[in-house]
Amino acid sequence: MGKVIRKTFLGLGKSVEEYYCDKCGKQLPLGCRFYDQNSYDEDYKNVKIYCGSCGNSIDYEIVHSMGNIKGIEEFELENFFKDTQDGKEKYIEQCNRCQGLTVYRKLSHKVTFEGYYQVGFKEPQHKLFKCHDIAKEVGYKNGELKSQTECHHSWVTIATSKKMDAEAHEKYKRIRKTRNYTVERMYGVDTIDYQYSCFGATHYWCFKCGLYRRLNPQRENLLPKYGRN
Repeated sequence: MGKVIRKTFLGLGKSVEEYYCDKCGKQLPLGCRFYDQNSYDEDYKNVKIYCGSCGNSIDYEIVHSMGNIKGIEEFELENFFKDTQDGKEKYIEQCNRCQGLTVYRKLSHKVTFEGYYQVGFKEPQHKLFKCHDIAKEVGYKNGELKSQTECHHSWVTIATSKKMDAEAHEKYKRIRKTRNYTVERMYGVDTIDYQYSCFGATHYWCFKCGLYRRLNPQRENLLPKYGRN
């Protein structure tokens, strides 16, 4: 059984707690609910576990984040981005069990579901679907899902905040001129972070195997055609 690992960091004048699954290594999002046989905090007692992509309850022995609108509204509003394709505010979450995606949409401070992406289907679903453990079906190869390491990918663009206009380039130019490398090393910031901030990113998902990648325009060439790298 996987367990939740709690890590505490001190930065920007406050402590930050992050949660990870020791089974798959995935960081659980803020506001998630999970089952852990070694931790029975009052907030998480007797909580059913749900797949963030399909909403169905799943095996209680699997540590799994639960995507719920209340949790998204309380903890993830600042992580929404404007999709430059349609101008809507969106947030994307992946299920680490079935590899499906949930796309949330925000209007003001109200969050709704926009659609679900199920492995095997190119188009988004608007009805909940049954979650299944892909790992049990395909197994692992070198510690990764075999279906993803051996897949010839068929990528779907889920959403994008990509912007390559003059304003974005000017912003990046100003940042480069005023960079403080000492402070950057302290907080683990580098050029890639500035590129994401200025030029946005595109969210890609392979509907055949569920591999999910978020890449800024300067790194779109890194999108694999085969396997994970």
